[in-house]
Amino acid sequence: DSLVGGQPWTRVFAQGTTEPLPPHEFQGLVRQEGEVVLFMDEQSAIDTLYDFRLLVGDSMRYVGDWYDTYLPVVAVDSILISGSYHRVIRFGAFFLTLEDALTDTWIEGVGSIHGPLAPRLPNTLGVNYGLPDSTRTTCFLQDEELLWSHPGYPNCIVNSLLGMRDHRP
Repeated sequence: DSLVGGQPWTRVFAQGTTEPLPPHEFQGLVRQEGEVVLFMDEQSAIDTLYDFRLLVGDSMRYVGDWYDTYLPVVAVDSILISGSYHRVIRFGAFFLTLEDALTDTWIEGVGSIHGPLAPRLPNTLGVNYGLPDSTRTTCFLQDEELLWSHPGYPNCIVNSLLGMRDHRP
């Protein structure tokens, strides 16, 4: 998409899921170097978005509005996607309250199960039962081919943005 300092970077945009759909918003640029995915923000600051070299016992820093913590890697595994094995890194939980905890899982070639920019936007990582499912990655498609599906969701698109008046027992 873009050349920065002679190096190719891919532009990343985000769009909300509300009706009507809001315009796409520029989030930054990403670039992969080996097993590390870098992120460049609008001020040209570069930071690590994903590091797939992490092993059990390593940790990744997550900074949010009300926390600054390191999530430990508790498991490293692999998953078969389209005939190739991809590394899966699972991070342990950091408990904020009894109902709210931070946790994450990364899949090589897909990103975080909380969304591709979740390590940069860790406020979406909370396991809080009040958050809608729209903060989760439910599937990963490439060229219209389903490569990965979250085992906890029956469909790629989950609409749980119901108000109380829309809820029926």
